[in-house]
Amino acid sequence: MMCHAHSKGVRIVMRGACSLETLFNESARTAWVEQTVQSAVGNFTDGFNIDFEQSLQKSQAHYLTDMVRQIKDAFKKALPYAQVTLDSPYSAECTFGRCYDYRAIGEIVDYIMIMAYDELVVDGRAMANAPLNKTTKGVDDFVKAGVPSSKLVLIVPWYGYDFPCSMLTESDVCLYKLSTQRQSAFGDIMKLLDNNSTTGRKWSEADQSPYFDYKVTYKNEKVVLFF
Repeated sequence: MMCHAHSKGVRIVMRGACSLETLFNESARTAWVEQTVQSAVGNFTDGFNIDFEQSLQKSQAHYLTDMVRQIKDAFKKALPYAQVTLDSPYSAECTFGRCYDYRAIGEIVDYIMIMAYDELVVDGRAMANAPLNKTTKGVDDFVKAGVPSSKLVLIVPWYGYDFPCSMLTESDVCLYKLSTQRQSAFGDIMKLLDNNSTTGRKWSEADQSPYFDYKVTYKNEKVVLFF
């Protein structure tokens, strides 16, 4: 299957990350890099996606930068054509506690993959998975941090969130209890819109995103679902 994919011009990369304990230990980090490269070569892959997603203080950011440089150098030595990328949250401003040195990392990797989803604000207000204004600002934050736009890849979601409303305001804002929201795949969203919606498709000017209401009959529960 791998050979067939390559024959069609498809690039296959591995994905993974080391633990925080390994990141802070130079010898353990070096061993992890060597094992990762050996696995990639042995499986005939074309690179590596660093899916670290761990919180780091600014004073600790250099550890991640060092790891990224190590793995990029090791992959280029073993597989000169290899592509190395890093996953990041939707903004470069210490989002989710990930205070990485994006400028330095941007100089090393082939691409920074901006995961433009799960941008919910923890204020109990239903909102889009990836509001246009927050997503746009997030991309701008990377550019302002010194990452060339040519190094940025925007990853957009194929799912939304439904929010069980504890109250629906006069301005049509759904207030919900934190942690009660649920992810919904796009296909399921469209089925709910066609078969269960009580309002039809609506539009959020604030988030620049569609949404609709539906009711869970057996719970007598009003739910707002954002695309």
